[in-house]
Amino acid sequence: MLISVGFLLNQRKNGFILVLRALIDIGVIVLADLLNISAVILHYAPGWLMSSAKHLEQP
Repeated sequence: MLISVGFLLNQRKNGFILVLRALIDIGVIVLADLLNISAVILHYAPGWLMSSAKHLEQP
């Protein structure tokens, strides 16, 4: 009886660790995507700002 309870608790702990690892992996991927998107925006933003400023200057 004691062995099976310990086994079940161990399995539950392993499942929790797997879920935690999966969440961390997803979080890292999402964070990397956000960093890539912000890097792209920062890369292209000056050009967009300049072109929109030129459009505003033209009558």
